[in-house]
Amino acid sequence: MNKELSRKLYMDFPELYQDRFKPCSESLMCFGFEHDDGWFELIYKLSEDLMTISSNLGIKPPVAVQVKEKFGTLRFYVDGYDESIGKRIDQAEAESAQICEVCGNQGKQRSQGWVRTLCDFHAE
Repeated sequence: MNKELSRKLYMDFPELYQDRFKPCSESLMCFGFEHDDGWFELIYKLSEDLMTISSNLGIKPPVAVQVKEKFGTLRFYVDGYDESIGKRIDQAEAESAQICEVCGNQGKQRSQGWVRTLCDFHAE
């Protein structure tokens, strides 16, 4: 994801993305968000929801350790979460299979040597 969108997530959710400054031996957030810009809105909403869930439960927010694309869908790994946070992450990961990773429009999984979720335009 581009630096501007990444910075927005870091600034708006500092607790969730606090490990971005840790060495790669401790957190893979040192690599940043390892996907294209199209999932920004999905990840922003997920980040909001994770903060809200943890606040409502009175628990510490989870800490992201890696956010990437794998086999055409989002993978969002965190430390410190409960079942409701895990369910919300699972939901976002499933939603990503229908959102173009490049532009955020409706997409579907496609295999062109590498599995990605793309809209018709970006698949060509």
